[in-house]
Parts: sequence; C-alpha cells; structure tokens
Amino acid sequence: MNITVSKAIQALDAINALIEADKANKFVFKTSVRVKLAALRRKLRPIVDDFNQERDALVKKLGAPVAEKSEEIRVTKENMGKFFSEVAEAMKHEEVIEFTALTEADLGENQVPVDVLDALLELEIVK
Repeated sequence: MNITVSKAIQALDAINALIEADKANKFVFKTSVRVKLAALRRKLRPIVDDFNQERDALVKKLGAPVAEKSEEIRVTKENMGKFFSEVAEAMKHEEVIEFTALTEADLGENQVPVDVLDALLELEIVK
C-alpha cells in the first residue's frame, strides 16, 4: 500500500490510541490483534521519525535563536512561507508499506472512539 507521510502520521496516532487504550485495560484485544498493531506501528514509526527529523532540520536551517544565548530555535517570520511550503511538500512524500488489515471482528466489542475508527477506515487499516 502507498501511504503519504501525512497519512502515516494519522495512522500512527490512531494505532497509538488503540495500543494505549489496550495497555490501560480500556480495551481488550487478542494477542493476534496486538501483533498486527505492533507490526504496523513498527512500519509507520520510521516514516514519521524521518519526517520529524526533516522538519527539525528545516527549523534549524530557516530559523534563528529565540533569545540571545538561547538554544531554542524558531523559524523566522521571513522564512515562514518557505518552511510551510517545504513541510507540506515533505508530507506528500509516499512510502510503500505492507501490512495485514484489521477487521471489525478484530476490534471486538471495544468502544473505539469514532475519530480513531474514522482514521483507521480512511487509511484502510480496518476493512
């Protein structure tokens, strides 16, 4: 499946929400479902991490220290347009990942929030 960086970020957030709910015992997933979630997270995380590194490099390149002797760097007003343009372009980058989709049966009777389900369905993580 081809997935943009933008969609990978959304998918990782949704997967992390399911995993956190499972860890907090709000949801109960079978081990087979946990394996699918963990495998997908392991495939998405490097995509998101690479984007975050690229974004951080852009901040350093197009930014300046917030205050004298400060290590905090922010994008300057003059470079804000270029920064947003380059970040938007980076978010369109596509990666190919293979994974086993979840089913409605995998989610069981858990009360998965609609926004999480929406992201999972849109990204075809749940079929």
